[in-house]
Amino acid sequence: MSDSPNYFSIIPASVRYDNNISPNAKLLYSELTALTKKDGYCYASNGYFSNLYKVDSRTIRRWVSELVRHGHVRLSLTSNNTIRHIFIVEYTSSYPGQKCPTPRTKMSDTQDKNVLLNNTSNNTSNNLELPFSSKAFQETWNDWDIHRRQKKQKLTPKSIELQFKKMKEWGEEKSIHIINYAIEKGWTGLYEPKEMKETVSKLPKARKV
Repeated sequence: MSDSPNYFSIIPASVRYDNNISPNAKLLYSELTALTKKDGYCYASNGYFSNLYKVDSRTIRRWVSELVRHGHVRLSLTSNNTIRHIFIVEYTSSYPGQKCPTPRTKMSDTQDKNVLLNNTSNNTSNNLELPFSSKAFQETWNDWDIHRRQKKQKLTPKSIELQFKKMKEWGEEKSIHIINYAIEKGWTGLYEPKEMKETVSKLPKARKV
């Protein structure tokens, strides 16, 4: 499949009326359906969409994250981890009689705001509170979670606990810088690289309470 879109795109009711995702994420979903052909997935890069919509790659990652978080698309990587595939979840064509997935409500997504739910190997759940409650951090952490899944290194409750401990020491702004830097470099660990120290060391640390 090339990055040339079909003439028509589709936004099913489940996406149109989902108040949990932004209008721009819905527009991106529409573009994904235009690029998704017989194989059922799109592999256009963030750079492609960034150039198309004249926004930076981080903005595209945030829109994709919204669609993933609310169950409208799913991501996978090829076996050599070089090409990302974006699949439309429960893809609905324009033919009548086909059902759309039920839109998720704000009530069902309460867990996405301040708590990260993780299933352990014995199918029990651990509730881990995010170290910072701002929308900027929530979006950045979600980007990190998706990045780790793309690398086939899903975050475990223990690794999340240790990373949150580090972030409380770094402070919110510094943590966001470090996460974004790790994603850009394709890393799967969070630590302060030498080339960032001069920049992030000037950022405020988290207040002790």
